[in-house]
Amino acid sequence: MPSMPLGLQIMQMHDTAREGDQERLLVNTKYNIPFFFSHSNLSKYLDECIDFLLKVNFTLSPLSRAVVLDTAFVNPDGGVGKCIEADLRQEHAVGNKKVLIRQLGANKSEKAMERATGSADAICHAVEALNKSLNIKEGSDRHSSSLTEEALNRGRVVVRKLRPFGKIHGRECLGFNGIKPSPFQKVTKTSLLSRIDKIRSRLQLGIVPQATESDTSDSDNDTEN
Repeated sequence: MPSMPLGLQIMQMHDTAREGDQERLLVNTKYNIPFFFSHSNLSKYLDECIDFLLKVNFTLSPLSRAVVLDTAFVNPDGGVGKCIEADLRQEHAVGNKKVLIRQLGANKSEKAMERATGSADAICHAVEALNKSLNIKEGSDRHSSSLTEEALNRGRVVVRKLRPFGKIHGRECLGFNGIKPSPFQKVTKTSLLSRIDKIRSRLQLGIVPQATESDTSDSDNDTEN
């Protein structure tokens, strides 16, 4: 998939979340459909986009539609342009509770977990403030570090020799031939409409879509991040 249209779409979604723009939320959801369809026609995210649009535009009452759109974003800290996704906020809250539950060790009762996680968000904010005052950086579980100046200089020398942006006769990347400038050029209108109609029919029957292998790996990566 081309990186530039995808990068622009991610920037658009990030700006929509920061502003809490409900109208652009619907536009972004529609624009995400060809991205997910070009990735896999069995993508569960494609089903979720179509399900969301059908409910918001057709099946929900005006009051329920307003509630769904109003609660899509939250602004816990206040201020202009500081909204975040409501489900992302919920994931962070669940993550804070899991940290406290792990600290209880083995043989913990359900009542003990309820008491420990009752103020998980407040405890998390207190720990973050303490670490910031003591200049303690949060440990990372990824084995990565910034490159040294010496390593950057060696990389520059190698790149200059390769001349990646200079045209050299006979040099080509075979994978580039299969990359379309836009996901809209990778899919056909007929195949997309046929897939949308099948998803709509399945949603009417109340059948929950099954996650594909690629969707499962993407979800795992999102959870780790």
